[in-house]
Amino acid sequence: MTQVTKPLTADPRKPRNWLLSYYRDLFSIDLRTLGLFRISIALVMLTDLVRRTYDFSSMYVRDGALPLQAVHDYYGNVWKWSLHLGSASWGYQATLFVLAGISGLALLAGYRTRIATCTSWILTVSLNARTPMLVNGGDVLLCMGLFWAMFLPLEKRFSLDSRRRLPQGDDQDFLSIACVGILLQIGMMYFFTGLWKFNSTWFSGEALGIVFMDTAITRPVGTWLTQYPQLLNMMTRGTLAIELLGPILLFAPGARRYLRPIALVVFAGLHLGIELTLDVLMFSYASLAMLTLFVPACWWNCLPGLPSQQPASHPGDSDCPRAPASSWYKRVGWVLGCCAISYVTLYNILALNYRQGWPRQLAPFTQVATIFHFGQRWSMFDQPRNYLFRFAFYGRLKNGKTVDLLRNKETGPHPTCPDSSTVSSTQRWMLLLRELTGATNFPFQHEVAHYLASQWNRQHSESEQVLDGEFMVYLLDVSGNLDDAKRKLLTYCDMRANGSIRFGQRHGDWILHHDNGKKAAAGRYLAGLETGRWIYWDQYGQRELEGRFEKGQKQGPWTSWDADGAANRGIFLNDKLIERLP
Repeated sequence: MTQVTKPLTADPRKPRNWLLSYYRDLFSIDLRTLGLFRISIALVMLTDLVRRTYDFSSMYVRDGALPLQAVHDYYGNVWKWSLHLGSASWGYQATLFVLAGISGLALLAGYRTRIATCTSWILTVSLNARTPMLVNGGDVLLCMGLFWAMFLPLEKRFSLDSRRRLPQGDDQDFLSIACVGILLQIGMMYFFTGLWKFNSTWFSGEALGIVFMDTAITRPVGTWLTQYPQLLNMMTRGTLAIELLGPILLFAPGARRYLRPIALVVFAGLHLGIELTLDVLMFSYASLAMLTLFVPACWWNCLPGLPSQQPASHPGDSDCPRAPASSWYKRVGWVLGCCAISYVTLYNILALNYRQGWPRQLAPFTQVATIFHFGQRWSMFDQPRNYLFRFAFYGRLKNGKTVDLLRNKETGPHPTCPDSSTVSSTQRWMLLLRELTGATNFPFQHEVAHYLASQWNRQHSESEQVLDGEFMVYLLDVSGNLDDAKRKLLTYCDMRANGSIRFGQRHGDWILHHDNGKKAAAGRYLAGLETGRWIYWDQYGQRELEGRFEKGQKQGPWTSWDADGAANRGIFLNDKLIERLP
């Protein structure tokens, strides 16, 4: 008997089936894992909210360090939205904080989970828009996690909602474009953080040693590690390798069963090390909350008391979960989700190219990031030499002394770089001082200085009131030599003067005073320069000078008066006397 062998023909569906299987394997998420993520992200949100309450009076309400006008000046012509920008009254801001707390608790318990997630995202984005210069990596991760969470079934496990509703045959992994978006966001965070660190400081292994020199953010464990430079060298290179190679472990073919658990442990160890050595606000906690999304089903199946969860079987695809059924609105959701993922990816790529700031031509592009809070720059410690700051506020008191208001320490008439870092009252204040050095944060420099001086005056006697002062920042060299520190004036603050500030500069009508409280001058500023008619008085209240300014320069006729009241007149051109008048 002759056996006839049929020719082998390629199955045209095989490549597509392999890609679909690969896609499902990488991006489907166990429903129990989604429940764990919901609890974790809610705890991060609530913890952050509690920490922010310590800065409630100093940063969010009227007479604080970050007034609403300064925030509007910061944004300029960029359209933004924030419920917290509606009013600076104590009651209004407190109501929003309470609503955010209620939303976070509802999300934690899984009660009306979809509504709780949406309101949590709205209020968190709104809060960050109120203090844009204080948004760090942890805040970005929290907002992005809540954004994608709005489209995930977080209520299916470990929630009050799951107890109130009958099961609907959902004992399978969940797969949607939101799963893709939130998992890729985690991978992008690590990968682009590594790309930002592509420089000689990290390649040479010096980076962590320099970072730990900043005692303002370094914890005792980090300080202790500075005794072991070789170990820090290895840790620096290891950190860079984890950030660049870790995402490959997360998304490589077949990674879900074997490589992801390894990557999950490695990343968890990385963030544990960061939290033990550095004060980075909520970054480590937000990162760990996001990493819970990679907890595999096999870990859950090993826990006693939890039912085993098996994916639904399908012909020809017994090992892969099924995506939700198709419909027109779900197709629209996939398209919008792909657009969001593409935008975030492109934003991260372009941010690497425009490290010093976005050009005006890309304003429409960055506007989208402002609206949805998609903007992200994973540049934490990319150039650690540029962040060795020492801050000082040298205030001149009524009793003639000069005091560093940040340290409550008397200084001489010519103070030098402080020998210790500033001890900030909270983590956000630590970040606020560091961010004041940024080129785009000048609208807040005078406001912060004025707030610090006002707080000093409230707590001290009349003879120790601050009259004026200089808010300084020093940039130290890696050698730590204080004499080599570069000094820069952030702003000058005159507590004797009254007027408004716009874009970090004097603007509008101003009245200046002498040390004895007598009026010294009155006139108008335009973008920090004197303009229009100005009048000056001596310390006894006698008029001594009057004339007009244009763009900060004396122009036209000016009149001065001697001590005996005799008038002297002259003509000025570009601040120079060109003719004396009889």
